[in-house]
Amino acid sequence: MKILMALLMVVSFAAVAGPEHKNHKKGGWMQELGLTEAQMKEVKSIKKAKHEKLMAYKDQLATETDDELAAVLSADQMNQLQAMRDRKENHMAAKSHKKHKKGRGD
Repeated sequence: MKILMALLMVVSFAAVAGPEHKNHKKGGWMQELGLTEAQMKEVKSIKKAKHEKLMAYKDQLATETDDELAAVLSADQMNQLQAMRDRKENHMAAKSHKKHKKGRGD
């Protein structure tokens, strides 16, 4: 029964994702729109700049959150929270989850 459920989950995911799912991050949409090389270069530059801005904002929010939490939690609780974050970050890095490697881990 467990094998059947797992198989159904895999098939369901594949059906929902569809064959185009693999190309959505590879710029397949740019090719589908018929962008020129110059347009693709400009789009990539825009996306890179926005990604960098997003990561900076994420870091700023993390700092603000920690400052607010420090006002509520005891020093021991903050240390425990950081230890939990570290464990999660190490776990994610061990699993090679790329988008979590650089994050705070919470």
